[in-house]
Amino acid sequence: TIDIDTYDMFMACLRETFKNYKGISVKFKVSNVNNELIIDYFKYLLNKYSKISAMLSMFMDNIISYDDNVITIYVGNLVEQNKLNEYKSKFINDLYNIGYNVDINIIIDNNESEVLSEEIHRTIEQNSFVTPDRMNKKDNVEKVKNLTLFFSVDVL
Repeated sequence: TIDIDTYDMFMACLRETFKNYKGISVKFKVSNVNNELIIDYFKYLLNKYSKISAMLSMFMDNIISYDDNVITIYVGNLVEQNKLNEYKSKFINDLYNIGYNVDINIIIDNNESEVLSEEIHRTIEQNSFVTPDRMNKKDNVEKVKNLTLFFSVDVL
């Protein structure tokens, strides 16, 4: 199995050389498969297809494992599972053309959902102008009700 950088460069050169043709495909027949690269290739394909569907890029940090010709990816909910299922046959076909004969198993894991929820809350807190504890204070709200704002607009 060739390394991903070599594969990527080869595919880029192939597309450039045959840019007037649509539907060029390559299939590698690999006699010595390197299974240590399979998860990296899967992430490479996630990145490739995230240009079509940006949601796919969110799975790059999910738990992904490989065992006995099955790639398993853990997702947080049914929506995520359905999104990956849309591309499952493309992943399997692309991996086959690279030299891997695998299946893909997509499992909903509640821990992934909890991690995502915590990450969202942490991001909101970090990017919030008003901290969650201040949002609960009634006296601050009363002060804002009596505030008068003046704006000046210059017209060019």
